[in-house]
Amino acid sequence: MKRTAALILALIMVFALAACGNGNTAKPSSGTDDSTQTPAPSNDAPAASGADVAGTYTVTYGTQEISGNIRHTGYITSQGGQEKNTLVLNADGTYEYTKLVSTDETIIASGVASTENTGSFVLLTSNTTVPQVVLLASTSAPLLFSWEPNNEGDSKGSCTMDFYADGTYEFQFPSYSISEEGTWKWESWNMTLTKPDGAEVAVEMDEEHSLKMYYEAAINSMLNQNFIVKSDVWGNALGQTGSYEPAAASDAPAEALDVRAAFTGTATRKTSDGNDYEVAITMIMLTDGTVYLAEDNAGTVNVSLGSYEGNTITIGDKTAQTEGAKLVWDGAELSYTSDVPETYANADWAKLIEEAQAPAATGPVVLKYVFTGTYTADGTTVTLNPPTACQWSEDWGVFQNHGFKNGSGNENDKVWPKGETDRYFWAIEHFVGPYVIANSHPAEEEVPASNTTSQAVEVNPANGTFDYIIVSAFD
Repeated sequence: MKRTAALILALIMVFALAACGNGNTAKPSSGTDDSTQTPAPSNDAPAASGADVAGTYTVTYGTQEISGNIRHTGYITSQGGQEKNTLVLNADGTYEYTKLVSTDETIIASGVASTENTGSFVLLTSNTTVPQVVLLASTSAPLLFSWEPNNEGDSKGSCTMDFYADGTYEFQFPSYSISEEGTWKWESWNMTLTKPDGAEVAVEMDEEHSLKMYYEAAINSMLNQNFIVKSDVWGNALGQTGSYEPAAASDAPAEALDVRAAFTGTATRKTSDGNDYEVAITMIMLTDGTVYLAEDNAGTVNVSLGSYEGNTITIGDKTAQTEGAKLVWDGAELSYTSDVPETYANADWAKLIEEAQAPAATGPVVLKYVFTGTYTADGTTVTLNPPTACQWSEDWGVFQNHGFKNGSGNENDKVWPKGETDRYFWAIEHFVGPYVIANSHPAEEEVPASNTTSQAVEVNPANGTFDYIIVSAFD
């Protein structure tokens, strides 16, 4: 009885070990040896885990590859910009995905974005009040008084005459942007003008003590005008002694910086690779003799400063002269406007000039966006779920001279690409696709609840690279 029980117990132990499995394939009951046979595969094999694909993967795109796809197309690629994307897959199923764009090959190679923000950008003032333009004047002395046209009949004439405190005058024909300057003197109750060609003009006094004269421009005798100024105007300005001592430049009160004339137009420029683009040109002549030239390329403004004397304008090594109401500048035909363009109406010119004179910004462009979230893997195909966080920074280096704005923040920050604009980007939108590209939004749009787009990639553990799986042309 005891032997039977022991045998039964031994058989139970043998079958129990066979049922649990001990790492060896059980032989069939026929007793034949088929150890070379392969068991049938399981239909419910587990998916790859994070541990199977964990590691760091990179892909780098050159200038030509990102051209036409990167935000602010043409600016970065014109400087040899590249993009390096790095994907870190952790064994716990989380990822860190970095997009790094730079015009510095060293930064791209190292993947480290460590630069200092330098320089400044031109930020244009925007006002709605549009004052009338006063035409060209090279003197910085304050206005003493102005003469009135004195032609007979309804037409009073189209020319103007201004006397300045330093003993100079300016004769103008505003409709054609023509200006002529000379000197005047008032001695022993007699007034004489000396024109640019040296000819003198005598001024008469009528019975009502008004001053009168006929003025014929030295530059063109067809430009002429009868002028008059009442005694209560010239008397208050010149004093009661019958003579006037011109104010020295150092004694004259400083005149507020203002606009004398404005010209506007458009021009076609070329990128470094020969593509055409259009710029809007605004040329402003200021009362201190400064010329402010702004070329606006879709909101990116490049400013140059120069000077003018009479009708001759000089900026850098280029010069031009006004011809009537036209001005040909650097291949562009500009037209005189009697209204200051709205962007510059009531502008703080001293501030704008100071900004334009600031040292040029230097350094490489460095744009960095770091996304974190979770992923799933099926073999070497990895799906990056929508990111749960995004930290970003933008350093525009030399492009700060063109109005691009440095900044940093997180996924709920708006990224304003340059200067003041009514459109922006959500940094988290840079997550999808191989290139830095995002859609702009109007300023009033609210922050999105989340980014609901996933991105699939194919990783190559053997060489540490990955490729994007593009599911549509807009990824």
